[in-house]
Amino acid sequence: MTKPPPPTILVVDDEPIMIRLLDDMLGSRYDLAFAMSGTEALASVALYPPELILLDVELPDMSGYDVCRAVRNSPASREIPVIFLTSNDRQTDLVSGFEAGGMDYVCKPVNFAVLSQRIDRHLKYRESATTIAQE
Repeated sequence: MTKPPPPTILVVDDEPIMIRLLDDMLGSRYDLAFAMSGTEALASVALYPPELILLDVELPDMSGYDVCRAVRNSPASREIPVIFLTSNDRQTDLVSGFEAGGMDYVCKPVNFAVLSQRIDRHLKYRESATTIAQE
């Protein structure tokens, strides 16, 4: 029996250092794809839908909230869990993230053990919801 491929996670962040850190910390467990702008992220989601999106709020061309809304408005991607990963840590930022359709909100600096647990939880939830929907 062959082992299933690891889940694909789209990391959307315009900071190269953050991309390198996430690649170092998560790359051995997941198949990571990267985008450095909202436009690039939406194109990637349309072509190669990931199982989960890690999304920064501050992007050069559009806000992460707008990216999340676009993901939620597309029938092909609306079920993809989105975890905001950002340094914006005010309560109003968290509320904006959830209102945009985010499933979770993790503030930088990132505790990678916590982030991994949250990723795993959302992936397992999505997998079980998909299984139930197919029955």
